[in-house]
Amino acid sequence: MTPVDASGTLAGIAALRVRLNLAAEQIAGKGGLVVLATGQKLTHVVSGSLRRSWKMDGPVGGDGVYSARIGPTMIYARRQELGFLPPLQDSLGRSFPTDVGWPYVAPAHLASIQPIRDMAVRAVGEAVSGG
Repeated sequence: MTPVDASGTLAGIAALRVRLNLAAEQIAGKGGLVVLATGQKLTHVVSGSLRRSWKMDGPVGGDGVYSARIGPTMIYARRQELGFLPPLQDSLGRSFPTDVGWPYVAPAHLASIQPIRDMAVRAVGEAVSGG
């Protein structure tokens, strides 16, 4: 029986793994920027502080698994998203019956799913084809 030299195959698999890892990191970073831009566009603007507070941390991870955290950082961002209808009260006992909220974070994430999916399909396809 003749021994088989698998070194070329193993080198090809190692190179593919490197390309896929790089693609995953790029998808997380570029995808995060898609969410960030969409979120800023959907943010209800009075003074602009809430819109300017959107930040992205990441991408972080490794070995093909990356993530990024994206969202507004203003203390009242959650209240703007969800509103503040009775019987809820703030820390001073006040209730705000007309504060129905302006959803902008969840819609930004939902609107970003397809563009990020398309980006991922392209990036993985290029990585697999050796691009």
